[in-house]
Amino acid sequence: MARVPRAEQGARRGERAPGALDGDRPFDLRAAYGRWAPLVRAVVARRLGDPADTDDATQLVFLAAWRSRDRFDPARGDLPVWLLGIARHVAADLLTDRAREARRREAASRGRPVTVVRDPADDVVARVDLEGSLRRLSPERRRVVRLVYAQGRTHAQVAAETGLPLGTVKSHARRGLAQLRAHA
Repeated sequence: MARVPRAEQGARRGERAPGALDGDRPFDLRAAYGRWAPLVRAVVARRLGDPADTDDATQLVFLAAWRSRDRFDPARGDLPVWLLGIARHVAADLLTDRAREARRREAASRGRPVTVVRDPADDVVARVDLEGSLRRLSPERRRVVRLVYAQGRTHAQVAAETGLPLGTVKSHARRGLAQLRAHA
């Protein structure tokens, strides 16, 4: 009986082609995925139980295989065994991440929501401080600052209402804010 080369032994020793990494043949990711993805998917599905995670894990396995293809040693084992080892690690990592996220959600749900209630006196104090600061401005500049910032009017609207040139309105608004900041 003729000796069958290891790469052609098929089911007896685990099928190596397509996608095999031996000797001169480069790693054929497409062929390896086409041949071994169902096996990898079945293994990770048993460990993870979630179809979405299973699909992600399967892709991660083949991505990891591609990235570490230079570390595969055909003398140490067959390609499907190597892929299943990667699959075990990927599934374990996903389960660890899942458990960590569950712990985070549980810890967040135990925390009490903080409700900040504003003290109406703070608003009064702020208004009094603002009024005191506004009194330091010239009457014309104070009027422009109130119209632009307190009432939300545009510079053009303030210019039309006050009869001041647009550039003057812009200057009063900018310089008025600078004065308020300096005294804050």
